[in-house]
Amino acid sequence: MEFVRKYIYIIFFIALLLNFVIWDYVRDEEFKFVENTFQALFFVLFYIFVRWFFGWDKPKKDEDIE
Repeated sequence: MEFVRKYIYIIFFIALLLNFVIWDYVRDEEFKFVENTFQALFFVLFYIFVRWFFGWDKPKKDEDIE
């Protein structure tokens, strides 16, 4: 699980990019790598912003656990 936590943004980017490329190929029968790269990058940056804005990455203190 440590590997996934460490590389979550890269995994998320690759999964989105593959999804967008395959979807465009099925729909339009052409690969749009540049457009899909920017689209996947936008979603990853939006995900990072939301995690930062809502504070989901804050480490828990020892006092809160006890």
